[in-house]
Amino acid sequence: MEGPNRFETLIDQIRAHVSRLEDRSARLAAALWVKKLYTAPTGEQELLRLDYAAALLGMLQRGALEPPFNEPPSLGPLIDVDRGEVSRPTPLRHAVDALEAHSGAFDFSRRSDRDEPT
Repeated sequence: MEGPNRFETLIDQIRAHVSRLEDRSARLAAALWVKKLYTAPTGEQELLRLDYAAALLGMLQRGALEPPFNEPPSLGPLIDVDRGEVSRPTPLRHAVDALEAHSGAFDFSRRSDRDEPT
């Protein structure tokens, strides 16, 4: 599953989990993240958008939202946390790695420049 189809599949799965969240603030934060991911530009940010969606889905599947998804998203473009561009600790790459190891459903092998967290 590649590109837009992969993103749409992730978003469909995320929406199913968001609707089951009992905590209203968690539902709101997750819904705002879905909106931000939908409005993120494609192209340069597309792989990053897929990473964020995969990480959000993994957290929802485990039943706990962690940073950055436990708060509404900030304005502006998505931040590549693997390159140290964010000051607060965010386990995004670790969440994506854990989801990949657990489900085997996501292939990040083409992203060799981002395999190791910084």
